[in-house]
Amino acid sequence: MTKKKLSALSAGALALSLLLAEGVQADQTLEDAAHSEAANSHSQTDSAQAAPAVSQEQVAAAQAELDQANQSLHQGQANLAQSEAAAGAAQEQLTQAKSDADRAQELAAQATPEAIEQAKQQVAQQTDQLATSQSELAAADQAVTVAQDQRDSQAAAVQTAQEQVKLQEGQVSQAERGVSQAQADLSGESAAEAAQKVKSAQEKVAADKAAAEEARSALAKASQADSQNQAALQAAKTNQAQAEETLRTSQADLEAKTAQAGKTQTALNQAQQNLAAAQAAATVSNNQNKLYMTPEYIAALKQLADANTTQAQISQIEATLAGLNATVRAYNNYVADPNDSKVMVDTNNIPQNIRQELSLFASELINQLRGQMGTGQTLVTPSSLEFADKVAAEYRKDNWSWDLMNKYHHDAWGINRVAREYGLATTSAEQEQQGQQYYENALIWKEVVSQLSVAEMKKRIYESLVEFMFNGYEWLHAKSISGLNTGSQKNYLGVDFSTESDITMAHFTLVSEDQVKYATQNNFNANPIAASQGSGAADPQKVAQAQAAYDAALAADKQAQADKQAAQDSYNQAAAALEAAKAALAQAQSASSSLAQAQANLAAAEQQLAADQSALEAAQAALANLDLDEAAKQENLAQAQSVLASAQNALTSAQENLQAESSKLEQLESALAAAVQKRDSLQAAVAAAEAAVQAAQDNASALEKAEENLAQAQAALAAAQADYDAKLAAQAEQEAVLARLMAVQAAAQAVYDRLSQLYADQTAAERLSHYQSILATAEQNLPVLAAYSQPADPANQAAAKHRQAAASENSLPKTGHDLSHWILLSGHLLLLMVLSLFYKKKTRE
Repeated sequence: MTKKKLSALSAGALALSLLLAEGVQADQTLEDAAHSEAANSHSQTDSAQAAPAVSQEQVAAAQAELDQANQSLHQGQANLAQSEAAAGAAQEQLTQAKSDADRAQELAAQATPEAIEQAKQQVAQQTDQLATSQSELAAADQAVTVAQDQRDSQAAAVQTAQEQVKLQEGQVSQAERGVSQAQADLSGESAAEAAQKVKSAQEKVAADKAAAEEARSALAKASQADSQNQAALQAAKTNQAQAEETLRTSQADLEAKTAQAGKTQTALNQAQQNLAAAQAAATVSNNQNKLYMTPEYIAALKQLADANTTQAQISQIEATLAGLNATVRAYNNYVADPNDSKVMVDTNNIPQNIRQELSLFASELINQLRGQMGTGQTLVTPSSLEFADKVAAEYRKDNWSWDLMNKYHHDAWGINRVAREYGLATTSAEQEQQGQQYYENALIWKEVVSQLSVAEMKKRIYESLVEFMFNGYEWLHAKSISGLNTGSQKNYLGVDFSTESDITMAHFTLVSEDQVKYATQNNFNANPIAASQGSGAADPQKVAQAQAAYDAALAADKQAQADKQAAQDSYNQAAAALEAAKAALAQAQSASSSLAQAQANLAAAEQQLAADQSALEAAQAALANLDLDEAAKQENLAQAQSVLASAQNALTSAQENLQAESSKLEQLESALAAAVQKRDSLQAAVAAAEAAVQAAQDNASALEKAEENLAQAQAALAAAQADYDAKLAAQAEQEAVLARLMAVQAAAQAVYDRLSQLYADQTAAERLSHYQSILATAEQNLPVLAAYSQPADPANQAAAKHRQAAASENSLPKTGHDLSHWILLSGHLLLLMVLSLFYKKKTRE
């Protein structure tokens, strides 16, 4: 019996587990039924008092409204930042315009006929002073030349005096040897010794003759070289003077060209701002989408596109752009237009009118970027639409895929085939193999989307442009979309979509003015398609005027910058030429000293030859005079001593002359240094006089045109004031818009929070009510089933009635009672199954 009860209990537990397992899948159905019943009950019996039910769709709608409010808030913050930047720039322009107008007002007040006449007289005086300074400079240059010549002549005289001293020193040495020989004769030299001295003297004389001949040859070469050096020296002096004058002239020209380039750059900046303002003011678009770049991002991208940027700089700039990417990208969020069509369109067969709408939408967004960058605008034309559509068709013909995209990126073969239809330039076969082409920016999704609505396509266009500009690594797209690769040229834009084997693509094709201009065929229709009201059209006249002014300012600035660079190159060349002329002069001056050395060498050789010849003659005489008597030898000694004394006196005179000539040379060198210093001072005076003449001329011209300049400055001030007021008003409007958006966002957040909380509370209450109904049902049925196995007990019946009444109440249980109810329910169900099995068994028996 016990085993049978345990088996029945086990079977009951198994059945309970199966029942619970099935209940997991059925909970949702039961819960939905409970929701339906509760809703019906509320609408029929308690609609005046119960809170209204909240659906999941209402919560989702509130979430969508909150997302839209967040996007609008982010866009409002970006718009305000842009307006603040524009107002700041306008304020700087206004400050400058006020300063210019104040200076013009002061100058106009000073521009009396007397002041103008006085300014003209000042010009004449400064011009006379310049002429005087130039004349004095010419005289100083001549004085320097004369002083250099005198110094050079005196240096030659000193060299001659030095040679004379050496010659006299040789004479003294020779006389000393004569005295020594005479003294040796008196001492009684032998015939063998005298003969040996004659032989030695003859050998010295022979060697001295060879040395003297070599010195003469060297002197001849040195003389020829000295003649060339003198000519080179004179030419070097002339070249240096010319180089100094050229440098002064080029420096003045560079200063003037630099000032002009600064003016044209300022004018270009203003024209660029005016063009952007004209484009923004003339826009009548209902499109709320904006694309914004920060000034730091614009400057870095421009520097990256500069042809003069080095590879090392490129890496640094790309790192800077990547660092700015997340911040700038966060400013750009898509705003959906509820009026855009939701009708699905075949991605591979988009009607022409829709392609036109999409292309005009993309053109407006791209032109926002190009207005900030200061580059040429995009236009949508019949041929640009056709070009993009044909490119998309070529992708389909070539069955493009994700793998082909990873290998080649673009279908350069197909794009070039389309380009050839219009006679446009194409890449080479080798470049095609690398996917290189001139016309397309494309975004590719690894998905097959056979149909898209206009609303979805516009969203994808916006997101594609954001990806092109701010994906953090692919800067070629950013330069192409922002117009940096074509500068001020207009670009003809077409946009299309296509779906291939396993991808979906957005095609953005751009054809520049020059590409159309130099095409080999004349079949590209570049006439702009006018945008309809509300699609981003601009007033052609105002924009054309601003564009023409910008083009003129750009051309003037390019010319001024080119002139400045040319002047800088000329100045650099003049400075280099002056340094070269100085080096050539120094070389010529050092080269002239070789003649003096050759002359000194020859003089020394001849002096040595003369001395050795005298020694030879003395030795020969000594040999011949061996038989002379004592009186003759005494006479020879006296005569030799007399010659020595005369030679010593001559040497003293030569030394005194050398000292005098050296003193004169020192004086002439001091005079030359003074002349050079005076010449340099006059050069500075000439430069100052030239600047004074220019300043006087500018002052006179400013006084003569004071009224005209004042009118222009006042007009510029009025324009700057109006522009600043407009920018300030726009900023205030954006601040108000942002305040409204913040309020809308806060309200949407509050609505979403309230509905989501109500929905969560409602769901929890419904689930609890559902579980309570199950429990009540079980408790109600339990006594009925138990009646089959035991007699009725009035106390049990009263307890059951009490439990039924408690379960019927629509109230939440106290916290902590859930576990006991579940345990009780499980026990009741288990007991119910056991009793049921036991009842069936008794029935069969």
